[in-house]
Parts: sequence; C-alpha cells; structure tokens
Amino acid sequence: MENSSPSLLLNAIPQQIWTTNNLGQLDYVNEVICRDFGHSRETILVYGWEAFVHPDDLSQTLTLWQASLESGAEYTTEFRLLFADGKYYWHLAIAKMVKQDGREDIWVGTNTNIHSHKLNEAKKDEFISIASHELKTPLTSIKGFHQLLLRIAEEGKTKDYLQRSAGQLNRLEKLVGELLDVSKINAGKMSLAPESFNFSEMLFDVVAEMQSIYQSHQIVLNYNSDILFQGDKFRLEQVMHNFISNAVKYSPDADRVEISCNLIDENIIVSVKDDGIGIEENHLQRLFERYYRADNSSSRFEGLGLGLIYRPTSLNATTAASG
Repeated sequence: MENSSPSLLLNAIPQQIWTTNNLGQLDYVNEVICRDFGHSRETILVYGWEAFVHPDDLSQTLTLWQASLESGAEYTTEFRLLFADGKYYWHLAIAKMVKQDGREDIWVGTNTNIHSHKLNEAKKDEFISIASHELKTPLTSIKGFHQLLLRIAEEGKTKDYLQRSAGQLNRLEKLVGELLDVSKINAGKMSLAPESFNFSEMLFDVVAEMQSIYQSHQIVLNYNSDILFQGDKFRLEQVMHNFISNAVKYSPDADRVEISCNLIDENIIVSVKDDGIGIEENHLQRLFERYYRADNSSSRFEGLGLGLIYRPTSLNATTAASG
C-alpha cells in the first residue's frame, strides 16, 4: 500500500493517522507519525503507540482505550506524546471502529496536535487566577467604604446615586467570585458541600431574583412543587443563575423566557425555552468548554465564556441534568 492512492492521501494529511486490529494492536501508522517520533514504521509497530505516551497520561489512556475496545464506542482522549526532539506535545486522539464485511473489524484513529491550544489555555488559567485574587482585596475595601457612605448619606440625589452604584458593585463582586471559582476548578481545588434541600424552592427563589434583575423579560417557571435533592445548593444556584441569564442575554429581541423543571427517572431536568439566536448544532458538543463561545454570538454579546463551566463540576456530585 506504500505507493497506492490511499497511502499517498494518508501521508499527505498533517495529522497523525493510525490503525489497529480488533484487539487494539497497532498495524499501521502514516509518515507523519514516523517523522514526529523519529522512528521507522517498523520500529513504531514493534514498540506500540503506548511507548510514546507520557507516563503520567498512560494509565488513563489505556483505561479509556480498553473500554472502547470492549464496547465499540468511539475513543476520545487527550495525552502527551514524545517527539523526536525529546519533548512531549499534547494531542487529541479520536478513533472509531470500522466494520468490514467478511473481514476483521479494525480501528482507525487520528492524533491532532493541540499543544498550542493547551499552552494558551494554561496562560488564560494563570491570568484568571492572578486577576481574581488581585481584584478581590481592593473590591472588598471599595464596597466597605461604599456601604459606609450609603449609611451616612442623607436622602437626595447623593444617596440615590449610591444606591444605584450598589447594584453595579454587586455585579462586579459576583464576577470576581466567578473568576475565583474558575481558578479553583482549574487547579482541582473546587470543593462541594452536599446538603439536602428542596430543589424546586431553590429554583423558584433564583427565578424571582433574576426577574428583579431582568425587567425586559417575563421569566415564567413551570415546576413540580416538591423535588427534594441532595447536592451543593450554592453551586447549583450558580448554575441556574448562569443558565437563566444566558437565556435572557441571548434573546434581546424577545420578552419572555420559560423555565421548566421536572423529575424524570430520578433525574432533575431543567430546560429553558426562549426566542433567542440559538446555537448551531456543530457548536453543541463544545458548549461546556472553558472560554468557548459560538461564532454567532461573539461579536454581539459580551462575556468571558465562564457561565456554564460550573456544570461538570457541580454534576459530579449530583444527578441533575440541564437541557
């Protein structure tokens, strides 16, 4: 197959491409892999791809690979690969099982270099961590003096201005709090405090608060009266705040947002219905990525892309789902 059309095509693609038999044994690598690893195809097939995975990533990589081999489900993971220059580079690996009539099934996979993306992500994480901590101290002082002025101010324009600015200070404090939470998530230090509470009542309170903030929209809530739940109430309140605020923000030409909450098969399903700009199907799988924003919204709406990243962390300790 060295000089066949399929081989020429596979070698012309800039991604690493590989195949294995149905047992997961490597039986083909393209020239990109040979060049990146600095070894011949024969040597790589003898060593196996595992020999080039960073030791810290190998255990999880093998676990996921074995699970895909047993289930036939698509294999997706990120790991670092050792290159010929002695350095490790982050890659996104995706593989699918290909069924062949009358022949053994095979796996076809690609490794895409995402090292630059990872470095940029790390820089963003570092910036957010530093910025959030640097902002918290002066903001606390400003808010303290503001509250003092509000208490001693006489009725009139001065007090009116102070009351109006209080809302903006609270918004800024919330943003700094979200930045702090993001830095905790990125560092793996986000702690959850599960408790028993009435999810319906919590959602009702959140909707009432959001309605007072967003006067331009009518926020309608349909829910079961008593849904008891075990989870981190504070974090889930944050999720609901972000969920509803996104619905309002991205439907500027509408005046109504409908929130539904139902208990289905012991899972709490919270859904939103609005007349906003929507999200194209090709963006849905990246909806909960950090900092990711769909192309159709980035030019019209401000934001940091932080709003929904609480979901995976919060739901690790709960059974809730968003829709």
